[in-house]
Amino acid sequence: MAITGTGTELDPFIVHSYDEMVEAFTCHTGDDTMYYSKLANDIDCNSYGSNWEWETVSMGSSSSTAADRYKNTLDLDGKTIKNIYIKSANELFNGGSYSNAVLKNGKILNIFGSSIASVFNAVTLNNISTSFQIGTPSGNPFHSCSINDAAIYAIVSNLGAKSLIFYAGRGDTVKNVDVYTELYNASGAQVNATVFYSTSSSSYVDSVRLVGKMVPADLSAPTKRGISTYKMINSVVDVDMSAYVFPDTSTGSINLFGTGDGTTVVNMSNINVSGYEMFKADNGYIKATSAQIKNGAALRELGFNVVNVGA
Repeated sequence: MAITGTGTELDPFIVHSYDEMVEAFTCHTGDDTMYYSKLANDIDCNSYGSNWEWETVSMGSSSSTAADRYKNTLDLDGKTIKNIYIKSANELFNGGSYSNAVLKNGKILNIFGSSIASVFNAVTLNNISTSFQIGTPSGNPFHSCSINDAAIYAIVSNLGAKSLIFYAGRGDTVKNVDVYTELYNASGAQVNATVFYSTSSSSYVDSVRLVGKMVPADLSAPTKRGISTYKMINSVVDVDMSAYVFPDTSTGSINLFGTGDGTTVVNMSNINVSGYEMFKADNGYIKATSAQIKNGAALRELGFNVVNVGA
């Protein structure tokens, strides 16, 4: 079917297939303009044949010059894209370095792949449900993505050195999101299976429910961080980290949480930790010692709202 529409917010391109998405996203001039597309129907990638593989869909330009840039919004309009096998070294969607492309209002389910780059790169996700099972990514499944009002189911194996689930390098935020994640065979001396990792002080996690399991590959050296370097507020963490056995030490640079504050709700009933500072006191955030992290009364006295943490 032919693409209809003019690509404006009021008259979006109407797309029906993977090929039409690619065409709609690449037929633009620059001028730093946002173009709009809307999905007309569900897309089941199984219908493209058993050997078909998804190659990176670019949603924006990476030009450093505004006059040469463009960006795209794809409104799924309640529809579903599903059964996606991402080609090795590729990504699902890449928004470009400067574009702030947007995916919204639908489901992207049953994503698979081995040795891919990322799943979502430099894309804002609004009101999106997604599920994926990937192995040995060379990048971060969510790289420089702001995510709002979403549900995420992610199973990742062989997460490599310095790879994270959510990486923010430019002030990206995660808000009102339910996350279920299982991380297996995670390695790397710097970050050993970190879920939320940011190099920007303006990044934060707000109203997130994080549930799942984390299993490191190498326990000979403890991880520096296990959950987050973002500021986390109004959030629930209920992750089975019983495979993490940290040796007794006075080292203060190894943290389960890089930052946390008094509104974070934490369930630490399934962690085997001794001798570590769990909440780092960077930027004035409060901290809890390894003794306090297992003691609900002590955590409440510090200002944390806690559940299932001791008496």
